[in-house]
Amino acid sequence: MLSEPLSILNADPALNKMLSEAVGRVSAGEGSLLLLDEKGENLHFVACHSPVAEKLVGTVQSLDKGITGLSVSLQQPMIVNDTQADPSFSADVDNLTKVRTRSIMVVPLVGIEKELGALTAINSTALSGFSTDDLEAYAEAAERITDRILELLGDAGVE
Repeated sequence: MLSEPLSILNADPALNKMLSEAVGRVSAGEGSLLLLDEKGENLHFVACHSPVAEKLVGTVQSLDKGITGLSVSLQQPMIVNDTQADPSFSADVDNLTKVRTRSIMVVPLVGIEKELGALTAINSTALSGFSTDDLEAYAEAAERITDRILELLGDAGVE
């Protein structure tokens, strides 16, 4: 399972700093890094910049549910600034954390040889929500975060 990679990634100060800086750069209330499991069926919360991080890290979300799952399945970045009106939205994570997701931005993480997961930003602090400029900035951060993940997993001998 992903338990060793989860602990390696979650404990990495550089990766957590990169996530925090990315979330701050796009003026999001929270953000998470999710990795696909070996079968490509579930996303695991690996690192979170959130007041409810302890509830999220280690949580599993099915790839066939929610906006994040859809974004990863399609390998397309997404912005949804009114999640409650989006039929793809799943309230499972909201129910777990007791935090209402109003807006979400998702950038799939892709390595050279395989899909890795997603970088999410939750609840834009801007009145208009997340913008295409935010998406561009988050995609740049996602590239750096992907490089760090591959470096950490390679150093740990995890494929």
